[in-house]
Amino acid sequence: MFRCSPCSENAGSVEWRVGAGFCPLLVWGFSGSCAGSGSPLPPFQMTRCFPWRPWMHLTEEPFSLRVLSQRWSLPLWFHTEDQETATVAVTRSCPFSSGGAVGFSHIFQATLSASTVPRPPVWSQAIVQLYKRTTSIIFYGTDFRAYEAPLPRLRHQTWALFHEESPMNNYVLSHGPGIRLFNYTATFRRESDYPLTLQWLPSLEYLLEPVAVSLEEKNRLRREGLAPVLYMQSHCDVPSDRDRYVKELMKYIKIDSYGKCLNNKPLPEYLEDTATATGEEPKFMNFVARYKFHLALENGLCPDYMTEKLWRPLHQGCVPVYRGASAVADWMPNDRSVIIVDDFPSPKALADFLIHLDENDDEYAKYLEFKNPSRITNTRLLESLKTREWGVNDMSKPNYLNGFECYVCDQENARLAAERAHKKAPKMNQPPRPKMANNSHMGCPLPSPGYGDVKDLPSDDGWLQIWPQDYWQSLDQAEGLESLIRHNESDPSLLWKHMQSIAVSRARGKH
Repeated sequence: MFRCSPCSENAGSVEWRVGAGFCPLLVWGFSGSCAGSGSPLPPFQMTRCFPWRPWMHLTEEPFSLRVLSQRWSLPLWFHTEDQETATVAVTRSCPFSSGGAVGFSHIFQATLSASTVPRPPVWSQAIVQLYKRTTSIIFYGTDFRAYEAPLPRLRHQTWALFHEESPMNNYVLSHGPGIRLFNYTATFRRESDYPLTLQWLPSLEYLLEPVAVSLEEKNRLRREGLAPVLYMQSHCDVPSDRDRYVKELMKYIKIDSYGKCLNNKPLPEYLEDTATATGEEPKFMNFVARYKFHLALENGLCPDYMTEKLWRPLHQGCVPVYRGASAVADWMPNDRSVIIVDDFPSPKALADFLIHLDENDDEYAKYLEFKNPSRITNTRLLESLKTREWGVNDMSKPNYLNGFECYVCDQENARLAAERAHKKAPKMNQPPRPKMANNSHMGCPLPSPGYGDVKDLPSDDGWLQIWPQDYWQSLDQAEGLESLIRHNESDPSLLWKHMQSIAVSRARGKH
């Protein structure tokens, strides 16, 4: 969650005056300011304020800002025409070694609405000038859209990608033409410039927490009719097609399913609230900790994409039955702490193994031995937690977004310094080498059925009609945007024309 910090420590109040400081928002074509103590503004955390700019037009008309499907009422002042859906660029600056500053912007989506007020005459010129002066742009991956890219792409500007969320949110980034648009990356892949692979693991101590419910108590609950396996999902029909697999698995082992997907058991009344049933609220944690096994199936399959679905059961002392990151074993506490779905030839084979563990306490207990610090043998996990530059709920370190901002600033400072040195003495100093992301920074495979073969699915299968098409259409858009940039286009709406041209060339064997 990102937060716009107030420029004043006065809770809930800001005085406006000439020279007053505020946190500026730049909207392509609009502008405004964020005020008020702790006003939530995802996905960004403003930690510095900027001086009032004379071209800012202040009115007292508040507007409503909706970002990432959530809504806040904030005291922002700007001009707009009734209601618009716009791309928002939140600008910041960072220290520059020579005393200047490197400016960059965050791009995400917002719906803006307010009463119309007169437009300042210098508005467009100011926005354009500021954009041209921007050194780097940080894009929020979920909201990156090829048809809304800021064009033309300026030669002096670098693009950075921040994408910690599911690959299903934007498959444009899983293709070479999409990911290589970016110079710097912060993704869940270990190969990215600023890896966020362990973003859902706060610390080693989180894993070492004592088992929440003893094996003896779990066995007692089993005798009273509790299923050995828990499935709790309300996000159905996802690229990993997990429900199809679970439906087949249910034929061979008892599974309690509480979410909207494959529901066969109601939640207790005190957990019916969605927020309570999906976070780490103690009542929810105690409820799910009673189960021996948790089906931890990610919504998208991609190397190193691991979420709380994996780490939460490990924290509680339950055994995750996992499908998601193909090399998940690289990050586990030891060689026996997770059951990997893809290690079994069929759902029945997996069910047989789970039943075996359910009936053999000694064998089951081996999957919880990592709770003893001496049994955590994975040096990659230990070293990564020790050396990562960002923290999770750790006040001694920046969060991963702020850390990535500093990383981009450092890289830009180094690049600009190298350019100046080369310009001053070209024979003595080489120019900075071009830097471009590649498919290992984000690339995720084509979605495949959760169970069975794609050729066996009926043509009207809902999953088949959505996700494979979305994957390949995203490639078309990535190629189209790459073409727009290569032709120095300034109008992103020409994307569809370029996509059509590429399709025609490919059909003729010329692409």
